[in-house]
Amino acid sequence: KATVSVLNWPRAVVHTAMECPYVKETGKCPVAGCPACKLANEAPTDKAKAKAEKAKADGNEAFKAGNLDLALRHYSLAVNLDPTNHIFLSNRSACYSGLQRYKEAWDDAQKAITSNKTWPKGYARAGLALSGLRYFHLSAESYQKAIDLGDATDKTKADLAAAQASAAASGFTKDDEAKNVTMQEDAEKQQALANEGCCVM
Repeated sequence: KATVSVLNWPRAVVHTAMECPYVKETGKCPVAGCPACKLANEAPTDKAKAKAEKAKADGNEAFKAGNLDLALRHYSLAVNLDPTNHIFLSNRSACYSGLQRYKEAWDDAQKAITSNKTWPKGYARAGLALSGLRYFHLSAESYQKAIDLGDATDKTKADLAAAQASAAASGFTKDDEAKNVTMQEDAEKQQALANEGCCVM
């Protein structure tokens, strides 16, 4: 099948994605002044961190009040100001799940895990998102990882049991789910690269 590769892009491509598509596919970026790479390689200033913490606190208040759309705006501001903060990513993941935007919730959970691989809540967020996506075997695996890392709360244990029960009743195996995830990610990646390839100056 036909594929889209950034290797075939004009070198004048300008993109504004939070993650550089060149780096994701090839490991390096040929675009001078790439805004995504610049953002990823620069540590946030103290001023940006303070603004991000304030945005997170505002997001928490909105989340507790049940205003998930407002919470999402605050959490997104926090993430934009400090893109690798695992707590900000985790909070936004929970908000996305509350809005039933499970793919975005899973994306943020994965980024939170990448930023801090030993933080259990990132895996719990992934479990919640994967259950929403109906990947119950993978969800159970994520919840188990959260428990193994110290998140042995009654809620996480109950979420694990629910995911395991749903997995058993689903008629699918973990391998089936993993293949579906890979196919979906490949399709979304190619679409994203195609969309980015249209932004030529």
